[in-house]
Amino acid sequence: MSLREDGVPRMPSGAASALRVLPATAGGDAPTPGAATGPRRLIPRSVPPAVWGLSVLAAAVGVVLALTVFRHGSIDNDDGVYLLQARALLHGRLTVPMPPNAEAAQPWFFAITSHGYASKYLPLVSGLYAIGLGLFGSVVPILGVLAFLLPLCVWALAREVGLSPRRSVLATALVALSPAVLVQGGLVLSYLPFLILLSVGWLLLLRIARTGSAALAALFGFVFTLAVSFRQLDPVLLLGPAALWVAWRLRGRALVRPLAAAIAGAIPITVFVLAYDAHVTGSALRLPFGLLSPNDKIGFGVRQLVPEDPRRHFGIVQGLYGGLETFLHEPLGWSLGFVVVLPLALWNLRRSGAARTPVRLLSACAAVFVVVYLGFWGPWNAAVLWGGPRDIGPFYALPVLIPLAFAAVSWWPTDRRSLIGLGLLAAVATGFTTSLLVGLIPRLVRDNGTTRALLGAVHDAAPGPLLLGVDPPYLSHPVGAIGDQWPGTGRELLLASQLDPQQVMALKSPSILQIGGSPYTDKSYILAPETRLSGAAVQVRVQLGGGAQDATLVVSRGGTLSACRLYDGAILTITPTTVSGCSGLALPHLPGKTPDHDILSKLPYRLCSSMDCLSFSTFETDKKGKPYATGWRRLALADTPTTVTLLADGPPVVAAGAGLISVTPAIG
Repeated sequence: MSLREDGVPRMPSGAASALRVLPATAGGDAPTPGAATGPRRLIPRSVPPAVWGLSVLAAAVGVVLALTVFRHGSIDNDDGVYLLQARALLHGRLTVPMPPNAEAAQPWFFAITSHGYASKYLPLVSGLYAIGLGLFGSVVPILGVLAFLLPLCVWALAREVGLSPRRSVLATALVALSPAVLVQGGLVLSYLPFLILLSVGWLLLLRIARTGSAALAALFGFVFTLAVSFRQLDPVLLLGPAALWVAWRLRGRALVRPLAAAIAGAIPITVFVLAYDAHVTGSALRLPFGLLSPNDKIGFGVRQLVPEDPRRHFGIVQGLYGGLETFLHEPLGWSLGFVVVLPLALWNLRRSGAARTPVRLLSACAAVFVVVYLGFWGPWNAAVLWGGPRDIGPFYALPVLIPLAFAAVSWWPTDRRSLIGLGLLAAVATGFTTSLLVGLIPRLVRDNGTTRALLGAVHDAAPGPLLLGVDPPYLSHPVGAIGDQWPGTGRELLLASQLDPQQVMALKSPSILQIGGSPYTDKSYILAPETRLSGAAVQVRVQLGGGAQDATLVVSRGGTLSACRLYDGAILTITPTTVSGCSGLALPHLPGKTPDHDILSKLPYRLCSSMDCLSFSTFETDKKGKPYATGWRRLALADTPTTVTLLADGPPVVAAGAGLISVTPAIG
């Protein structure tokens, strides 16, 4: 009897038939006691010390990140959404109360409904963080627990698919030590909790396929619906195909009890979600995800993250571009050893020994996930338009890391030449990850420092209302730490672009905080005292930050739009009927065309929704010559037959970053 490379005796060919009742093993690993007989516990008792060490390390990194670089949130402003929703839940509310000027205090990713501000996300993830706020006054302990649990769940799943103890630990390390996963441990988002539920869901399905247990099926029904409440599309793509495979394995009478139990287990979460949908959207079958922007959905066509966004065309080319960035380019640095793991996983999956194994099943689920996501504009928006994954990792790609790690370790060659090649690839992979961390940590520290300075400027502003000049017009954006506190902290925060100047005139000495720069990314800002300009004519000087030489000014008055080209340093003279100081009515990127409403409605600029305004936009052109906006600024405008009123910037008190369009009174 010969020995395999891992020291396990090779069985005679005739003995193979005796093992056909057991789950197929991956890459030649012998069925281990845990994988073959299936321990009753979801996580076996005999967890290796190395796995406990990975859990402790992941939890420690997550807590340190949450207390330091992500102390005030991250570039992903969804953390402010979950925190605000969690605080509302802690006070017994499913929605956030609205002030009289609802639009002027609308939080990021919250829609205005008859019941209050409603988050676009279902409240189950926020409920998890609300537990932390209620028990500890902080979400950090919850983040630590989640980061601690993930390696344990991945290791238990690795043992269930049939990997040997040694390879299970290696696969767990590849997932748990990936920078993309470690960073998520410090963020108040949904990706890490979902990854835990995904691991448990796959584990339950493999156990059900082997045992037909109704109790496990009921638990799976609960876990599946909970995962759907966390991320509506992902569980359907990742757990759905595996569930169909299990149903096929148990087809016939053996399927009846598990199926009934799974349906029963799904009832509690399903009933809650239907009731919540009916309360918030008015229909039990309508999710709140599309309340804010109906164009934020799967499929090709016109897409917008919020209604004020430019109408962007998302097609097959954009889908492929976003998919390559999200599932290939970004993981090269963010996934531990990705440059080795990916080719090794693909090679192992094509081997005949991997056929019909749990590893191949999970990989098929991941493949379905990636293919369908090519038709979802989220990866393109995140990786290409926004760029956030460069700072917090390719969060959409996290579910794919688990099957890839399992497939990669399921088999590797043992001859000397192959081992040398693997060693060289591992060295390259280590270099990728190291270079990422070397560049990442300073960026995160700088981002945290900018946010801290901004919060200090808010704290030091003059008493009274604080007007925020941000685009798009939502509180807690682009800095999640502003405006996510509820109930209020004593300072009234209002969106300047959503207030009529006559309303502003009634406020007592407000300050203006202008936050500009590239949409959704740079935290460029100016803190300036408010300056009210009023008279038969007012003059302002326009300065374009970020190196922009010209811009487009769109004037909205009484439902009529006009536009002109604007140069850096231009002085505008504004009267109740005219705006002069531009170079004419020909838009710089539409030469010779008269800018009517139809043309302007297709341009990437922002207008005030319910009032007259001046809307400034700086543009660049892409490789095809099409314009895209790189900065926005809006100023509300109020007219009487003889007087024009404008709210402009005063001398800056605090300034940072670039790309800001500032509008100050013209002197001399």
